[in-house]
Amino acid sequence: MQYPGINWQWSEELDEVLAQLPLGSVYGQRAFRLKFYSSAEEAELVQELEKVQSFYNYFVQRPDLKAPLNSFLQSLPDLKSELESLKNGHSLYAEGFLKIKRFFIALEKDLEILIELSRLQGSEVRVILIEQVLKILDPQSNRLPSFFLDGNFSRELALIRQDKAQLLKSLFQDEENDQIKAELKRKNQEETKEEESIYQELSLQLRVWTEEIEELCQLLGRLDFLQAKAHMAIQFKMVSPQISQTDKLDYMKLRHPLLQWNLQSQHKAYQSLDLKLPLGTSVLTGANMSGKSIALKSLMLNQYLFQTGFFVFAERACLTLFDSLTMIDEIKQSLQKGLSSFAAEIIALQNFIAQNQKSKAFLILDEFARSTNPTEGAALLKAILKKRKKQKGLTIIASHYDEIAQEAEAHWQIIGLSQLDLKALRKQLNSGKDPTLFLQEKMNYSWEISASEKTVPKEARLVAGLLGLDQEIMENFAKEMAKKRKKH
Repeated sequence: MQYPGINWQWSEELDEVLAQLPLGSVYGQRAFRLKFYSSAEEAELVQELEKVQSFYNYFVQRPDLKAPLNSFLQSLPDLKSELESLKNGHSLYAEGFLKIKRFFIALEKDLEILIELSRLQGSEVRVILIEQVLKILDPQSNRLPSFFLDGNFSRELALIRQDKAQLLKSLFQDEENDQIKAELKRKNQEETKEEESIYQELSLQLRVWTEEIEELCQLLGRLDFLQAKAHMAIQFKMVSPQISQTDKLDYMKLRHPLLQWNLQSQHKAYQSLDLKLPLGTSVLTGANMSGKSIALKSLMLNQYLFQTGFFVFAERACLTLFDSLTMIDEIKQSLQKGLSSFAAEIIALQNFIAQNQKSKAFLILDEFARSTNPTEGAALLKAILKKRKKQKGLTIIASHYDEIAQEAEAHWQIIGLSQLDLKALRKQLNSGKDPTLFLQEKMNYSWEISASEKTVPKEARLVAGLLGLDQEIMENFAKEMAKKRKKH
């Protein structure tokens, strides 16, 4: 799926999240076109979120409507080809008229909820349209889910069929009568001609309403899309974000839904995140396994949901709008293009800079330049931070390079294992529990503000030791770190 407004290698995560959207009809699927609201379109985004909130409130009060609404939406036939035929001047036949009849019978049956939902959306259903179409296709008002040209459509057709019935009766009594056979053949031709005439007339009558039927289909698609957004928000406890008046991102209990669902399937707890990020440049540091990448993906994914008119995975959110969203992390498929990962990262960065000279952009760099040597990598990141300080928006760089935090306006650090009693931790780890799962459970994924001159926490040795790395390697590791400390 194409995602306007965002440049992110891992956008398949958005695919997985939006696959949960419970669209019920083909019209909702066609209406599922993401609109990215830029910083200049705040008013339109507010309107969209207010509509989703109205649907949300309605279905919270009427949970009993979910099943019948879904049944109604699924029952709607797809009229696209029939409407195209009518617009192009072609006549419909029994199958096409049956689809249209079933469509409008379904609307009439659930007209009350349809009218109520359309009002929540700010539209009105043209009841007279439903009445007029059914009057054309169901003149007897029997509302049967079938379509047959009977005498109610044409007196001439009724007379022809009466004559045919008499001829068939006579032929049954005199099977070799050629005159009766010839007359029956003529009546069959008259019947076919009259049926064709009726099909043409019915098509002419429906053609008058074609534009309004198309508008109704678009309205149904819009209603389906809004109800799907609302039901998704209810199911996954999402919240409508407020618009920040102070240009910051403020989350209470921010979640990455895919990780949360995965942990829930294993009956494990998920640790949400509280964040207050001002605009400008920020550096995020933390140990391996400390959740930097997941936190950054959570920010990117939820920011995109917000700017396309969805609720977000949090308990509270107060957010600002950007003109574009970019996350450069692991560059996929670079080898197939003949590029090193570093070259691919540079190209992605230059594309971002070229497209966002004056716009209010959100940029995330996750371990950018990790594949080059540390001295050059750190220098490059400091240069990027200097550039981004002069531009509007928000830049977050997650890195292991010590000195780049000095160049940022804010230095965030993931708490990780730093607040734990390490002796007690080692004793618990020796209990025989899976060390990887154990460390995940003990890891504190919360962010805390750190002094910009503070170096990146070095927990690699701790994590390697806790995970049982070879003792000789660990001893040599400790000696090398001691040498480095003496040099500094």
